[in-house]
Amino acid sequence: MNCSKEFRRHNFAESYYYNLQNKKQPEYLMTKDGFTILAMGFTGAKAMQFKEAYINAFNKYLVVSDNLL
Repeated sequence: MNCSKEFRRHNFAESYYYNLQNKKQPEYLMTKDGFTILAMGFTGAKAMQFKEAYINAFNKYLVVSDNLL
């Protein structure tokens, strides 16, 4: 992932879990912002729905925040 080191440090963490066979498996833990940056790189119909919903929610936030000023 080509995000900054600071963004990566704050939003992603390497971890592990044990599967049903009690074998240690790697995993990444991520924040909501980490998921968002990851999902913005996805392609396909569902990815586009996510991107459009994110943009619409952000635009609604801007309208609300402008009205508060």
